[in-house]
Amino acid sequence: MKENLIPEIKPEVRAYLDRIGYDGPLDGDGETLAALQECHLHTVPYENLDILKRVPLSLEIPDLFDKIVTRRRGGYCFELNALFGWSLRELGYPVTDFMARFWRDETDPPPKRRHQVLQVEVGNDRFLCDVGVGGIVPRRPVQLIEGLEQPQGKRRTGWSETRTSAGCSANGSTGSGAGSIPSRRSRSSRRILLWLPSGARTPRTPFFCSDRWSPSVPAKAGIR
Repeated sequence: MKENLIPEIKPEVRAYLDRIGYDGPLDGDGETLAALQECHLHTVPYENLDILKRVPLSLEIPDLFDKIVTRRRGGYCFELNALFGWSLRELGYPVTDFMARFWRDETDPPPKRRHQVLQVEVGNDRFLCDVGVGGIVPRRPVQLIEGLEQPQGKRRTGWSETRTSAGCSANGSTGSGAGSIPSRRSRSSRRILLWLPSGARTPRTPFFCSDRWSPSVPAKAGIR
């Protein structure tokens, strides 16, 4: 039997675990991380009702907790990944927030970094976690090993990385950015998912800027 890494769980964390229906071990390993992500994806919906209604959004954890846990709502990428990242930190996982782009079958790179993903460490291994897209996101964390194909059901997910000052490319498509930029590729039929993380969130300001920008743009996919 696995032992829990956290001897005493905070009430708020326990309420979050109840919200996503997770009652397994909390030992900090990779399988537990995958189970937490799958539970979150199957219970907390991607939804943009507040964006459609022009309701001001907050990325403060108490506000996200009230919306998603207490009121049992969903949210969009910045909300969902922020709360998931908070829960993982509370459970002892080292988590780094990344700004990103979400790219699926478009001919041109999407404008602005308007997505968020999480890098989660388990021992010496690094994983990319994303609960902020919906049904087309990989259900389980993607291990950051170059060229390793990772089956997830009928889909295959992998990680490819290009370090260049001009940007990065994956599967014949190019993205722009600065510095050393990793990318993630998920393949299902002709569907391509490409994330271009561009830097850790320190301080929180970059996320607030994108959060304010994204809901206000009519062309954003989330409010079409």
